[in-house]
Amino acid sequence: MRKRFKKIFAGVAAAMLVGVAVVAVPWYGKSNGARMNFQDTVKFSKADLTAAGECVKQYFFKFRDCKLTDIWYDATMDTYPVNYVETNNNGFIPKGTKGKDVLMLLSNYKTGSMAPEGFNKNNTYKNYEWWLVRNSAGEWRVVSCGYG
Repeated sequence: MRKRFKKIFAGVAAAMLVGVAVVAVPWYGKSNGARMNFQDTVKFSKADLTAAGECVKQYFFKFRDCKLTDIWYDATMDTYPVNYVETNNNGFIPKGTKGKDVLMLLSNYKTGSMAPEGFNKNNTYKNYEWWLVRNSAGEWRVVSCGYG
């Protein structure tokens, strides 16, 4: 009976250790507390910008051990001509996308000590770009992110 109890106890203890390790390792990015302070602009409504910001927050889940702190829209982007997107040959914006269906948001975020390869550990990234495209159903999708 004692041997059986020891095996059960050892199994439960091992399971608890694995559970603690899974909780302790930051496997995903955190975006819940990110500040979004959008206003209506000439080109986009506050609702459009908020929906795009929520899309970025969901996408940020992939940024392991990072914390999104701020998301905003630079209203000077409203002044870009409509054909700016149509002539863009960067490959991530679908051909034929019109001006009100493409958007660039900016953000700040912090990385932790276990950030993914290619990220500077324990660093703050500022003015990080998020390019989004809206489909015919009105839903935003992140098509690219990074600097410049």
